[in-house]
Amino acid sequence: MVGGLAAIGLSLAAATSLSNSFADVALKKAVHAVSVGAVYFWSRVVAAVGITAVFAWWVLSGHVGAMRDVGPLFGMSFLHLPPLATFLAYLLFETAILCGAALLQGRAYQVAPISLCVPFISFTPVFLILTGWVFLGELPQLAKLVGVMIIVLGSLGMHRQLFATSLLAPFRAIVKEKGSRYMLIVAFALAVTNPIDKILVLMTDPITDAFAYSVTAAIMFAFMTFPERKAILPAMRANGPWIVLLGVLQLVVLVLQFASIQAIAVVITISIKRAGVILSVIWGWLLFREHGIREKLIAALVMLTGVLLIYLPIALVPSLAVGGIVAVAFVAYLAAARRPPAVRVETA
Repeated sequence: MVGGLAAIGLSLAAATSLSNSFADVALKKAVHAVSVGAVYFWSRVVAAVGITAVFAWWVLSGHVGAMRDVGPLFGMSFLHLPPLATFLAYLLFETAILCGAALLQGRAYQVAPISLCVPFISFTPVFLILTGWVFLGELPQLAKLVGVMIIVLGSLGMHRQLFATSLLAPFRAIVKEKGSRYMLIVAFALAVTNPIDKILVLMTDPITDAFAYSVTAAIMFAFMTFPERKAILPAMRANGPWIVLLGVLQLVVLVLQFASIQAIAVVITISIKRAGVILSVIWGWLLFREHGIREKLIAALVMLTGVLLIYLPIALVPSLAVGGIVAVAFVAYLAAARRPPAVRVETA
């Protein structure tokens, strides 16, 4: 039975997942034929303006209190700084990584179909096994490695047709395909920053943390886009409505995610958030007329199964059973791509 606080956290995580899938669509539209940096500059400005209004109400309502001490910076005993210094150090470190990851994600959406590159974000929970333990001491059981293997297996299904060429062709495609490669880097970056999200929220609260991040990101993108400042206004003129919508959705996702990780383990929040990749694949088919959607949807479902195996409270034997069934069925599905076409015999 799920307790009250956990139930709220799970509901917030589900809302995060849904909002994030809509943000994927807005991002795909916003970066079309314009500078990715300019798009993120404007969207972060929109988010910063919105969260500033919310934060002002938050302060006037008397919700903001003193920052809490969460121990040494990055767990290093010789870096036990005052809470404000620790908060700023984590904030700048996280924002720098997320800004770089955002640029890569925007570029991935420019060069690849959304239904192809988005599912690779499912590798975040895989990387979180390491980073969640390093930063938060949250380490899944050995049985969860079954989920890791299922996610890796599912990723190969994104290029199922290449199995007809050779067994290694899908592996090479993942590395060579820019959209997939960029999203794998983004997934790792998020695995580093997600645990830091929780640390920052525990030091303050979701609204204060969202305000600090949004304003810092807007300032950072202002510096990052300065070399291409001539592209900033044209981007807003070309895709203004989508950029504004992107900024609003980014803010909604941010607040919902921060509120969720305050109530439940960060890996659970992110796993539920990543379930939204299924919706993103469907949006790619419905809104962008992307091809090969059946293969991508099946592969995304397999990857999602791996995500759930990692973080649902499943013992080793049931995990092996479920993982084995999924793996055997999916391998058979992949192997079917290697069958030579039937030869028609003409009879006189």
